[in-house]
Amino acid sequence: MAVSALLVGLRLLRGTRTVAFLAATGLLVTIFVLSLRGAGGSVLVPAGLTGTLWTVVPALVTALVLAWPTIPARR
Repeated sequence: MAVSALLVGLRLLRGTRTVAFLAATGLLVTIFVLSLRGAGGSVLVPAGLTGTLWTVVPALVTALVLAWPTIPARR
C-alpha cells in the first residue's frame, strides 16, 4: 500500500516517469538486499507466501505505475 502511494504520488506530482523509476529502482534494490542471507545466517524477508508477496507485489506495482499512460493536463 505504501509502495503504491509513493510511486503514484511521485508520478502525479512530477508528471514524468523518471523520478518514479528512480524511486522504484531504489525500492526494489532495497528489497533484494534485505532478502539476502546475512553474515550470521539471518534473513529479514522470510521464505514463504509473505516473503514472496513482499518481493513480487512491489515489482508489479512498479510496472503498473511506470506503464500507465501520461494524463494530459487540464485546460
